Amino acid sequence: MMKNLIKIILSSLILVPLIRDATVFFPDSAGKIFFARAVIFLASLVFLASFMFLKKFRQEVVYRASILLKHPLVLSLLVFIFVFGLSTFFAVETYTAFWGDVQRGEGLVGIIFFFTCFVLSALIFDKKDWLWFLKLSLVITFILLCKQFFDFFGGVERPGSFVGSPTFLAGYLLFSMFSSMIIFGTEENKFWKYFSIVIFLFSIPAIFITETRGAILGLFLSLIGVLVLFTIKGEGMFYKNFSLRKISITLLCLVGVFLIILLGTKNSEFWQRVPGLARVATIGSEDISTRTRLFSIKSSLESVNPKQEGFKKLAIGWGPNNYILAFGKYYNLEQYKYEVEWFDRAHNKFLDVLVMNGVLGLLAYLSVWFFYFKYVFRRNDLSIITVGFLLYGISFFTHLFFVFDN
Repeated sequence: MMKNLIKIILSSLILVPLIRDATVFFPDSAGKIFFARAVIFLASLVFLASFMFLKKFRQEVVYRASILLKHPLVLSLLVFIFVFGLSTFFAVETYTAFWGDVQRGEGLVGIIFFFTCFVLSALIFDKKDWLWFLKLSLVITFILLCKQFFDFFGGVERPGSFVGSPTFLAGYLLFSMFSSMIIFGTEENKFWKYFSIVIFLFSIPAIFITETRGAILGLFLSLIGVLVLFTIKGEGMFYKNFSLRKISITLLCLVGVFLIILLGTKNSEFWQRVPGLARVATIGSEDISTRTRLFSIKSSLESVNPKQEGFKKLAIGWGPNNYILAFGKYYNLEQYKYEVEWFDRAHNKFLDVLVMNGVLGLLAYLSVWFFYFKYVFRRNDLSIITVGFLLYGISFFTHLFFVFDN
């Protein structure tokens, strides 16, 4: 009974994208953060009480924990948390490094909440619980999509639905596409199968409507990655007498031709009318967003240069939530011509980790992705589930090169 209660409490986290608190300074994020932390805290209390007083529950948790602690993906997460804590202890400004802020919900406290959520769900959820969580998340996505399309056709440019930020919405929709593929590949109920198809198909134009270049580029690269996988492992597999390998090679060629045409005609009026592609076509050009990102990259790398800041900051960084201090010290005055707002993040997750947690933190963070992709490629089947994991991994990994995590 207590185990089911913990599952219910944790499952309520699917509501986070819909929460908006207009009474606080950051209505699109603060309410979500407070709700998520309250849920995780409550689940932790019930978990600890059950662990202390229920022998059967305790035995099951200990058994699962012994398995998890042998998994390289879990170990890489533990190493990252350790380096994160080390960066907090030696941070330039320790208060915000420890507590974070109400806008981002990070800092050491925020990361501990996220990690606690991971631990509780890994110890409590079974496969059927994860599937129900993904099913309910599709319902939330349906609500988000309805709001987004309503705003878009009402004249709102780059609507962010209830999430607030179109960029964060795009990241969530990548997860929704993954959820759709998992449900479609495992569910026998026709309603959920058809519903997952609907969410998947509508999530694609919704991502383009957000005009989030990282997510759009991620979709293209993930498509290429899936086709490459089919090309490598599709030998001897046929679909209605058509070789899967030949189909994949043909589609790869078509994608290549499309990209060549897009790059060669990126300034044409036609692409400017296609939601999302107009912004993708400007990557690498002189547009404002690209220029500010380039300045941010330069400032980030200068802030961990051992010749200027010593080896401690190179190794463990400036500390969580301290990026704004590094950015301020190495601010490029040329950036003011294009962007007057102060950056508290590099708009690149990997640079964020490098600056705030150092090279050690970045290596630990990348090891998480390494083991993720390792286990995806170790799957010998070409099922919709394998494709879903690969598509989500490549697309979200690419997305993080253009934004901080959400």
